[in-house]
Amino acid sequence: MLGTGLLSINYLGAIAVGLMAPVGFNPVVMVSAHAVLGLSLILATLKLDRNGYGKDDIAAYYRFIWNLFYSEYLIFPWI
Repeated sequence: MLGTGLLSINYLGAIAVGLMAPVGFNPVVMVSAHAVLGLSLILATLKLDRNGYGKDDIAAYYRFIWNLFYSEYLIFPWI
């Protein structure tokens, strides 16, 4: 849960930067992409909690976190 909290803070920070510093960033992409990724992180965490932290669920969550990481590289050219 600590890691999820830290990642959520990072997504909130990216949204805030997109809102407050639109000169250096594309605010539409910056805010919307990070809002979607942050919300998906929260939903995946709730699913993991609901499933009771089983071994397969933890492995799936870990893969999901890596997919979030790779998603940042995919949206980078448009930010």
